[in-house]
Amino acid sequence: MGIKKKVMAVVLIAAMTMSSALTVSAASSPTKGNTSYSAKTNLDKNKKDHVNKTVTSKLGADKKLPTTATVVSVKSKASGKKITSVVLKTARNQNNKKVAITKVGTGKKGVFNSKSGRRITSVRIASSKKVTVSKIAFKGSKVKKLTLQGKTVISKNAFNGTKVKNLKITISGSKKKASAFTFKKGAFKGLNKKAKVIVKKSTMTKKEFKKLQKKLKAAGFKGTIVRK
Repeated sequence: MGIKKKVMAVVLIAAMTMSSALTVSAASSPTKGNTSYSAKTNLDKNKKDHVNKTVTSKLGADKKLPTTATVVSVKSKASGKKITSVVLKTARNQNNKKVAITKVGTGKKGVFNSKSGRRITSVRIASSKKVTVSKIAFKGSKVKKLTLQGKTVISKNAFNGTKVKNLKITISGSKKKASAFTFKKGAFKGLNKKAKVIVKKSTMTKKEFKKLQKKLKAAGFKGTIVRK
């Protein structure tokens, strides 16, 4: 075999070896993200529950419409540890990108209505977008403390079926107006007179606090409303 042919043979073998190595590398690399997107149903099929900054999500795939993330369930276990509090802030979309949560509950069953979900006693909604808490979102839950940090809409019967009748709702965060919160009539059905709404002084002025009081009472809240 001539020198030229030998060189070509060596180059060919090297190229085949590199190709094989790349194929093995690609095959052994883990798939990015933890979602399984289905174009057929236009839903994020991610079944993995998350705590703190990410949660199970159901996402609309139509790019012409605003991306929405709905919290459908929450688990209280992460890295082998039981978790008793969660922060509902962002979810993962079909591209495994973080998107702001815009809805808690689907109106069909309670978000915390599971063995693991019922371990959750504290929930903080901290999305950068307006969040709608659907009806019966807290059905079967043992949440004792709910903190609202952003614009929120509480739907009718949102707390209907809750295991905790004397829920403590805290409104905190940067300066807000009463208009940032919408309480539908009947929103607090399921809570009793021992329920409490606490508004941080740094969050709302006295003037806005009075407006909020009227909105809460108009929606049927029978508990204590304080600013401190």
